[in-house]
Amino acid sequence: MSATRATLSRKLTRRRASPSRAPELGLIEVHDCFSITELVTMEDLFLSDEGRAVTDVLDGFYDRDGQLPCQIDGGLKCFGHPIAARACA
Repeated sequence: MSATRATLSRKLTRRRASPSRAPELGLIEVHDCFSITELVTMEDLFLSDEGRAVTDVLDGFYDRDGQLPCQIDGGLKCFGHPIAARACA
């Protein structure tokens, strides 16, 4: 279990809440230094069921006009990830 998932699980337990797809959120931005990082984060935050983030992305759940828009500005990779830029130097 990731530290993100463990921490969120503890917080939800304290609040007597259960993980959900966060219907109160209208937009999310997650750290996306690599494609897999974005997908794992979505699962760790209980926004996608474990192993289903890629399916949710392909089904349009996180699209600009989807149920929970994510990275609508293109994300970190769109603006030039510093690791990639450093590799070119």
